[in-house]
Amino acid sequence: MTTEEAFSAYNSSNPALPPQVGAYPQGLDNIAFYFQYASVKPNKDTFRVGFTFQGGEVRHGTVHTFDQDAGTTVLEIPADAMQLPGTYKATLYVDSTAAKSVSFKVILTPTITTEYMITAKAWEGFGPNSKGDPAQTTTFASGATRVGVFFAYTGMAKTDVHYVAVYNNANGGLMHRSQDSTDQYVPDGSLAIILPADAGAYPKGKYRTDVYINKAMVKSITWTVK
Repeated sequence: MTTEEAFSAYNSSNPALPPQVGAYPQGLDNIAFYFQYASVKPNKDTFRVGFTFQGGEVRHGTVHTFDQDAGTTVLEIPADAMQLPGTYKATLYVDSTAAKSVSFKVILTPTITTEYMITAKAWEGFGPNSKGDPAQTTTFASGATRVGVFFAYTGMAKTDVHYVAVYNNANGGLMHRSQDSTDQYVPDGSLAIILPADAGAYPKGKYRTDVYINKAMVKSITWTVK
């Protein structure tokens, strides 16, 4: 399972493996399903993804036809039938035969009330004694080695685990992932996290920063390097 944002960024001509998620926050409009395939008959063999909850089908899934004998696919799927918290199962059917099943959860998460990108300098100047929130930015200079993200939250528990990931929105490639962390300021507070480029610098392009809590992507922020 993956996210709607990963579906939007997916580029079949230059594909990167979309991020895998094990949960979704309650209230999402769409989710996404990624799979690789081989040895199928193009323009003949069909596939669909069905969903079950507590043993009953909640979404049958639209039937599609493979257009090549091998490749990868990301499907965007309406989540209107997957709003109740709990464990769901997504099953890929090829020509009506179940080929692969994946379980995921719909969960209640803390609420992110504010989220935006900040510079490394703003991150360095932000702390518990800061008089206000750091300055917001949406654009960074080419060659930036570090960027930052800020978000405020309510309803966070000490056991809630969060991390942040940066993706190249041209092909979905992962640029950096922060460590899993918990927060001491609960239930309400704010965080600023520094995000160094794993490759040493962020080249020109469009990016997104995804905020995850308890394996569910709860916010996505787009930004640009010029």
